[in-house]
Amino acid sequence: MREEEIIVVALGGNAILQPGQPGTVEEQLENVDIACRYTYGFNRC
Repeated sequence: MREEEIIVVALGGNAILQPGQPGTVEEQLENVDIACRYTYGFNRC
């Protein structure tokens, strides 16, 4: 049996907002998706 590694990253609040964004749910989800792809090379979180 192969062991799998699990990575957990918690982002919230101002950590996922870009300057000038009001912080809608859609903006926050897009920002998290971008952070995952950029940081870990994932296609989707």
